[in-house]
Amino acid sequence: MRTPPRDALISDSATEETYGRYYGYHRAMDTAGAVLGPTIAFLVISSGYAMGSIFWLSLIPALLAVAILYIFVTEPGRIAQDKRGSLSANGRGQGSRPLGQGLPSEVKIFLFITAIFSLGNSSNFFIILKAKDLGFSAVMIPLLYISMNISYALFAYPAGRLADRYGKATLTFIGYFAYAVAYALFAFRFGARTMWLLLPFYGLYLGLTDGVNRAYMATLLPEEKKATGFALYHTVIGISLLPASILGGWLWDKISPAWTFLAGSAFSLLAGILFGVLLFRLRRRNAATADG
Repeated sequence: MRTPPRDALISDSATEETYGRYYGYHRAMDTAGAVLGPTIAFLVISSGYAMGSIFWLSLIPALLAVAILYIFVTEPGRIAQDKRGSLSANGRGQGSRPLGQGLPSEVKIFLFITAIFSLGNSSNFFIILKAKDLGFSAVMIPLLYISMNISYALFAYPAGRLADRYGKATLTFIGYFAYAVAYALFAFRFGARTMWLLLPFYGLYLGLTDGVNRAYMATLLPEEKKATGFALYHTVIGISLLPASILGGWLWDKISPAWTFLAGSAFSLLAGILFGVLLFRLRRRNAATADG
């Protein structure tokens, strides 16, 4: 309920030339919170406080976030006016329409590619299982996860700026293959020290793609379809992650843990190839339009 309207609001507040840095900044701040939160929780528990005190403390940033949202965050005037006009028009008997109706064909193709990629983007729990198999204790695993999120937070905003400069599509394309490499590396046998390198590298992939993918999606969507488009985007990801994790678990138990990571890498490679075909199609169409 929260994520699609938030992504649409970010898109409405930016321009096509700044989508990358806006989404990158959001992902950097979101992930910084994901680093600070567990770190504070770890320090609170280590100081001898009861587990329940963490939940009471978590109310403070939650209430602050709601207050800031209510007081300072508003929809851009032009966008709010357009949406009121759209709602008024819909209220004059148009009735309900299919959710994807009116979306450009390239949006639907990108959603299909996103589904393919998400089928290989199984739960990060498998990375935790890999760490446990390497001998990491229950205390050290959260620190590993924090190292990944630090890398994610550090690279998210620079990746957004790069996307604005060199193209969202280019960074998205690179991101699919970065994931394929990262997940394939997890399939190999290595020592515990290597895990301290692979998790930050995986965080680099997240920083490179998470905000940039949303920025690219925003460039494809018509102004009046931003919220609907992002709703479909996150729905596709959510639906695909369930079979992805089931497949990953089955491969882990029935064949080999390495196959869980290799399957994820293969799905990402397929998504990257399909995305390359989409880019070729779009560029050929744009060239034909320019010549015409």
